[in-house]
Amino acid sequence: MKKGTLITAEMLLKRHACRPAVRAFEKEWPDGAKLLKRNLLRAVELDFPVWWFINFAADGQMIKAIDKKTLRARNAFAREIDCRAKRENLRKAYNKACVLAFWALLK
Repeated sequence: MKKGTLITAEMLLKRHACRPAVRAFEKEWPDGAKLLKRNLLRAVELDFPVWWFINFAADGQMIKAIDKKTLRARNAFAREIDCRAKRENLRKAYNKACVLAFWALLK
């Protein structure tokens, strides 16, 4: 997938996205959303399942590179099993790190 590609609810449904996420996507972007950094970051703010989307949009090499770039954020998230509020913040930080790594790898 390339930067600027138009993502539509129909595309997400064809890739078996969950209906609640698709409805939320349609509410935020009724005409679809271009694959832009600001839209990816907005998806993180809205708590969309960005890792699912990255897996849908990236190839295997990109996934490995993203995993490598986001290891610290993922480990910090994984260690926080007791404090729900802190875990939520770390999850969002991890999602943001994934989005930024994904964006850096897109052509």
